[in-house]
Amino acid sequence: MKILLFSGSFVWLFWIFFVPYLVDSVSLDNPDSSPVTNKVSGVLRDILNRDTLVRLSMVQKIQTLAMDAIDTRNNTKNVMEMLKSVTKEFQNMKTWQRKIEEEISNFEKKLRNEFTKMCEQQNSTSQVKNNSSPTFSGGGALFVQWGKPRCPDNTSQLVYSGFLGGSEYNAKGAAVTNVCLSPDPLFGNWSSEVSIINQMYGSELDIDVAGPGTSTQDNTCAVCKSKIHSTVVMIPGRNECYPGWKKQYGGYLMSSPIGYSPKEIICLNEHPEFVVGGGNDNNGNLLYPIKTVCGSLQCPPYVNGKLLTCVVCSQ
Repeated sequence: MKILLFSGSFVWLFWIFFVPYLVDSVSLDNPDSSPVTNKVSGVLRDILNRDTLVRLSMVQKIQTLAMDAIDTRNNTKNVMEMLKSVTKEFQNMKTWQRKIEEEISNFEKKLRNEFTKMCEQQNSTSQVKNNSSPTFSGGGALFVQWGKPRCPDNTSQLVYSGFLGGSEYNAKGAAVTNVCLSPDPLFGNWSSEVSIINQMYGSELDIDVAGPGTSTQDNTCAVCKSKIHSTVVMIPGRNECYPGWKKQYGGYLMSSPIGYSPKEIICLNEHPEFVVGGGNDNNGNLLYPIKTVCGSLQCPPYVNGKLLTCVVCSQ
């Protein structure tokens, strides 16, 4: 009987003192995986708290039965019945122990899965942070912000800012494209005095469409590189991007005045910033907005005579 009491007490002491120490040691040995070890500690403590109460109740019951057996040791029948009860209680404890072992084994499987998911999430988050870092130097889409000397935000980096230029508005055989001229030119050794060489002019908005006093202002530009996007598109007829695309900037479609040399259509920022000291009316490469004409152009959705907007989007 003393052996039984000692065995029951040992099981009780093992679960009360030794197992919680193991749980605590898991957290201490793995300081870098605290979210996982916290879950281990929490769940195992729940199991211990729940089942320890059951085992403690069993041990107390066994002790009571044993003491009753000792007090009634002259009654052999009662002693045998009590011994059977004690044996049954120990069998119940073994059953509970098996259940606990099964729960711990199942939890270990869940823990491994949880830890694997956590590692995958950390790797994914680290990759996103690296891709969106301001120091990211990987390949990205290039675009020009016409009408601003800087890039839209910290998701793009400035290659250079400069002056919006092109051929004279009424020159025959003029170049169609507009360019963003460098602010610090370097010239070569070539030279020519031939009169029919195409000429580069600065660009003027030429009308007060962007506000009073803007009609003679010279325009700026910026060449930008997206840090996180590989594709850029200019959408004419909208000032907002479609879902899934990031807006770099919005504005109005611009080209040459009607009846003069044709020029490419560009998207000029709706809030242009002009060259300092460039307010003289020198003409040159003139920019005019573009309006709708219903007919071949479907109205609706378009409206006759409206100035066309634009937006530059990246993805």
